[in-house]
Amino acid sequence: MTTQLLILPLPHEGQAVLSLSSAPTLAHLPELEQALAQGLEQLRQELCEPTPTAGELEYASWMTLLRN
Repeated sequence: MTTQLLILPLPHEGQAVLSLSSAPTLAHLPELEQALAQGLEQLRQELCEPTPTAGELEYASWMTLLRN
């Protein structure tokens, strides 16, 4: 198996390295672009919207019940 590295320079942050299990082809670039976009969107959501703790979820459920 051949691994290819794609090194992307990042302003002010060094670089990002993407490891590909095989050399990309022109036909596969749209799939790679879509996968990168989805991965970055997931990371953005995780960074912007922290996952509530178990206690926070339980408290929120109590508040919902108490309001009704």
